[in-house]
Amino acid sequence: LSHEGFGWALIFSGRLLLVSRTLRDAQRFGFDSLEKLAIEGEKLTESGIALAHCFSEVRKL
Repeated sequence: LSHEGFGWALIFSGRLLLVSRTLRDAQRFGFDSLEKLAIEGEKLTESGIALAHCFSEVRKL
């Protein structure tokens, strides 16, 4: 993150990039509620897990 709160969240498994998310104004809480934060986190996690299953041969490199 930069001093202005901008940056990236990247999650890898081996050489496979599972999640890539741009962060803006990270110093502020950008969700209306904790429930909405949890829902968004679940979506990102599920999509990353799906990619890991689809490309398991790359993940093992």
